[in-house]
Amino acid sequence: MTTFLVNLYHKMRSHIHVPRKSFFGFIAGGIGGVVILCLLGLLLLTVSYHNQIYPGVRIGSFAVGGLSASEAELLLTNSVTAYRQQWPLVLSDDGHWLSVSFDEQAIDYDIEGAVAQAMNVGRSVSLVGLKELAALVYAPTQVALPAEVDDEWLMSVAASLSAEADVPAVPPQLILNDENQTTVAKVVPGENGRVLDQQRWKESFAAAISQLRLPERQLPMKVETMDYTAEQLDQTAERANMLLASTLVIQFSPENAVVSAQQWQLSGEELLPFIRFDGGFNEDLLTEYLTSVASSIDQAPQNAVFQFDETSQKVVEFVPAEPGLQINVASSLATMVAALKELEVESGEKTIELAYGETQPEVSLAEVNRLGIKEVIGVGTSSFKGSIASRVYNVALAASRLNGTLIKPGEEFSFNAAVGEISGATGYKAAYIIQNGRTELGDGGGVCQDSTTVFRAALNAGLPITMRRGHAYRVGYYEQDVKAGIDATVYSPTTDFRFVNDTPGHILIQTETDTENLTLKVLFFGTDDGRVATITDHVVWDVTPPPPDVYIDDPTLAPGQVKQIDWRASGAKAKFTYTVVRGNEVLQDQTFVTTYKPWAAVYLRGPQQ
Repeated sequence: MTTFLVNLYHKMRSHIHVPRKSFFGFIAGGIGGVVILCLLGLLLLTVSYHNQIYPGVRIGSFAVGGLSASEAELLLTNSVTAYRQQWPLVLSDDGHWLSVSFDEQAIDYDIEGAVAQAMNVGRSVSLVGLKELAALVYAPTQVALPAEVDDEWLMSVAASLSAEADVPAVPPQLILNDENQTTVAKVVPGENGRVLDQQRWKESFAAAISQLRLPERQLPMKVETMDYTAEQLDQTAERANMLLASTLVIQFSPENAVVSAQQWQLSGEELLPFIRFDGGFNEDLLTEYLTSVASSIDQAPQNAVFQFDETSQKVVEFVPAEPGLQINVASSLATMVAALKELEVESGEKTIELAYGETQPEVSLAEVNRLGIKEVIGVGTSSFKGSIASRVYNVALAASRLNGTLIKPGEEFSFNAAVGEISGATGYKAAYIIQNGRTELGDGGGVCQDSTTVFRAALNAGLPITMRRGHAYRVGYYEQDVKAGIDATVYSPTTDFRFVNDTPGHILIQTETDTENLTLKVLFFGTDDGRVATITDHVVWDVTPPPPDVYIDDPTLAPGQVKQIDWRASGAKAKFTYTVVRGNEVLQDQTFVTTYKPWAAVYLRGPQQ
């Protein structure tokens, strides 16, 4: 900027020609002199504030003119610190006093960026910069202090404030009175509510934070009105009294269905909750009611479950396909609403039939020869010698539930979905699992033996793996027949193992559990499309010893008694390259890397004698 002003001065000086004995020349010379004086003043300003922010520049509400960048940053940093010390804020909603604390993770001030912007005011080597510099003489230049306020934090604070301050509107209510030994329905008008205007509050709150000022203590509230007319409320009472004297019978009368006929009845007071005060009926509540009814009737279709017979080279059915039955809730709802409308005009009894339909299984025996299940396309094996009895039981149970699983072409297989819920309620026993950073007893311990074996079968079949996570530490069961690194842990619902069937046919999963020799085999049957899968560069490195044993005093144990609750394992890293080719086409080229933590043995011990 200094060089620019000097060049501009010389250029103007060379072009100013003042003719002698000329009035206009005298005026022009005077103007030229003033311009030159102004330029000299600006030149002096740029020289004097070479390493300082120009006078008249403000960041937010803070005057930073004459300060160096470091001085301005210190001023703003101290100001932000002082601002934080004024928190927590106490906000009011006419009697509700609510506290909000400053969250340093949710509020971030860009002090360095604001100071850099302030330092650049008037320093552009152009007429724009000259204009900015000249403007400082007349009015200060304002630079914002950027503040990034996390929107999720604002939403959570707003939700907390609403939970404390909101006074929800009270809707009208139907009440029943006994008059002359007769029950009569009447309507009690509702009351308006007051709720936090969350959008308005978030905007003003965020603006106050960015300006380092305390937000308004009074929360912005808005009225939540009950917009029902007196006529609507009177009509609601009339409709309610008609329904009080009515009965609605709901029947399910299936033809040739395995589910027996059933009947439900709604009478008098039971019909009133479905009335809307603005006319009509609450279809959401009616749908909820019908869905509840349907849950006791609906029967899911049973797909044919197939098992591959190696002798006949056929897939034979061992669980027959059965059609399902499902209540048509939408159609039944329309029938129910129509009946209620008739009853509110003429009380009495109405009977309706639930609509239903059959749902067909996706796979039947007739489709066997079109599924593409021809040969073994992948095999996975593992050994679980040394497992406790409950773990052996769980491995076999999960394998039995995987057995017969059919995967369509293009379908993504989910281990958790195929096995189903893993808990004591579904038949699993307590065995050791990795949870909460340690090995402890939990329902379904050992199921990872199955997911690991399925992982190996999928690799052998050359299928694309879409989700896989290794164990937190090395588990001996998975290294009895292979190097570390070819394992897959599962923990529903957060951790799953998945792959996609990208072959031209269906894939049938068949499992073989040998509970005497403690081995598991998973076979994939389908259509061999010529792909070849290989695992190369399988290495284990960076092996680290386990940490020292940990002893925890447990006063519940007898003196001197020691009980092991976790087992040591060396840490390591393992990786292998998974490649799948079909002719000259590369289908998969992926490297799997697993990091295992070193694991300490943990013992509980009784009091020292």
